Amino acid sequence: MRNSYYHKMLSMTCLAAGSLLAYWSVQATDPAGVRATAPYPTLSYEMEGSDLVLTYTGTLLQSDDAVNWTEVESASSPYHVRTGNEKRFFCVTLSDQPFPPLVPVPCSNFTIPLPGDVPLDIIWIDPGTFIMGSPEDELGRSKSETQHEVTLTQGYWMGKFEVTQAQYEAIMGTNPSSQPDASGNYHGIGGNYPVYYISWNDAMEFCAKLTASEKAAGRLPEGYEYTLPTEAQWEYACRAGTTTALNNGKNLSGTYECPEMDEVGWYHPNSTLETHPVGLKKPNAWGLYDMHGNVWELCSDMDVIKAYPVSPVTDPLPSTGITPVARGGAFPNSAESCRSACRVGYNSSTQGIYILGFRVVLAPTKNMTIPLSDKVDLNMIWINPGTFMMGSPEDELGAGGDETLHEVTLTRGYWMGMYEITQAQYETIMGTNPSRFI
Repeated sequence: MRNSYYHKMLSMTCLAAGSLLAYWSVQATDPAGVRATAPYPTLSYEMEGSDLVLTYTGTLLQSDDAVNWTEVESASSPYHVRTGNEKRFFCVTLSDQPFPPLVPVPCSNFTIPLPGDVPLDIIWIDPGTFIMGSPEDELGRSKSETQHEVTLTQGYWMGKFEVTQAQYEAIMGTNPSSQPDASGNYHGIGGNYPVYYISWNDAMEFCAKLTASEKAAGRLPEGYEYTLPTEAQWEYACRAGTTTALNNGKNLSGTYECPEMDEVGWYHPNSTLETHPVGLKKPNAWGLYDMHGNVWELCSDMDVIKAYPVSPVTDPLPSTGITPVARGGAFPNSAESCRSACRVGYNSSTQGIYILGFRVVLAPTKNMTIPLSDKVDLNMIWINPGTFMMGSPEDELGAGGDETLHEVTLTRGYWMGMYEITQAQYETIMGTNPSRFI
């Protein structure tokens, strides 16, 4: 299991009794999609009175904090643990394998250690159903906020705060917020301030680099990736069970200035026209800060003009188009722009704007693996919609006369194979391998 193509998967199971158990198994997959097999440790449990009985193979480890692990000396299966009020953690690992890094576990919050000892806190969001949009009598409402029922069937993690300048610099190596605006004004500089002057492409590049970094560190849950939230994920998390204009359970008493907004966010009447360090205002019921005001937060959706559906939807994909959608309002805006349902579009695919920032989610990846047989997989990569220049410039070496440069916009995303079709994949589907020559 030393091949660099192999990956490890960590799974965890929780007990209500206050003990947490974890096991990890090993699977191997090569780039062609052909599965290999490897021995793996197992762990199961049952209750016998007040004792927790662990049945396992491999080496049993224990921890008080799920960070520092020690082997349980002289332990043998089945192993009895007397339960109590204290929290205890157990896992098993192959005796010839190192214990894998701690990985985010569904139903629990997590702190990602970024380079330079910069933490990034993510909050677990349970799946559920909510009413997206705003009622017709909500103060400040726009026509694009048609109310409709949305069900999210998969949980995900969301950043506890907007991405800060320190976090952005830790991943990207630069801080775009250190520049003044066109009038020479600065809008808040510091490691704990939200990053701004961010384009949609910048935000997606940050997410891609964070995904790659966490995967290399062994901390990326199987089947998940860091990305921007969809509008549905953002509003669901923002509302945290509320149906009011703001996530503190209150409606607006005015479209410009109102005390209801003061307690949850930075906006024009209280911001002194600059951003403020994250986490200073009241969080919502799920522990998320600054969902109202400070900076607009980019979403993965790209069409704010298209009306919402009126019928219920389940797990909506990001809308497609050419104008990134932003949510939450910002420091120079009025209260009505900071409502949970408010949605705007900014022409910011490539150009950063001083009021735009973002918040990450760790969500099930759009990439997918299609099992063609017991031994052969087909890996598919999701391609986001967008605009590009197709063809080649006239001075490109080797350019032909049929490569006229022209702009192309793809309004819908699609999946593409991670690799060229291999002989194993072709033969699995077609029953023959034309690449075999005598």
